[in-house]
Amino acid sequence: VNVTFEFRDQGSSDSFVPIGTEDVGGSEVTYSGWNLAEPGSGEYELQVRTQDTDGNQVDTASIDITVDNSAPSISSESPEEESVISNDNPDIDVTIEDTTSNLQNASVSFEDGSEDLWNDGGQNSVDLSIDGGDYDSLDDDEYTVDYEAYDEAGNQLTGSWSFTVDTSYDGPEDFSFDPSPGVIDVDEEDREIDVTLE
Repeated sequence: VNVTFEFRDQGSSDSFVPIGTEDVGGSEVTYSGWNLAEPGSGEYELQVRTQDTDGNQVDTASIDITVDNSAPSISSESPEEESVISNDNPDIDVTIEDTTSNLQNASVSFEDGSEDLWNDGGQNSVDLSIDGGDYDSLDDDEYTVDYEAYDEAGNQLTGSWSFTVDTSYDGPEDFSFDPSPGVIDVDEEDREIDVTLE
């Protein structure tokens, strides 16, 4: 008996693409020659077709599979990467998603030890958040947020982003006026007031 393994995009009416053939003497066959990286991430229909030695097709069977070769990704984070903020208790927010298979778990952690963990599985997008009221006010400095996620295929996402807290006022502090404060006699030719910031 000759067994042919072939695939096509799920839901497609295109012809199947052969991926391998095995000659079988018994009732069991194992085929491990298909490199799942070749078709790329996506949903596929895998078909097995058998023929006898005379070329008569005996049977076919198919299953739908999802190939996921890519890790989850971040679609948004707050405070934004490399931003400078004046809020010393910002909410830390991140959205993690996986477009091919669902997420299995995800976490975000702040360097003071605060974290948000999600382990429910079965979703392709999850929002994680650490409330600014859950940690002490931050000093003016740079801070790092770490994140990690796994999808159902075992692909891992790890990384971090940084933001800076700067609550100091960096502008003029002394003002002077010309003319001096008080009653001003302004004639038609002199209507200007000068303000100097230092």
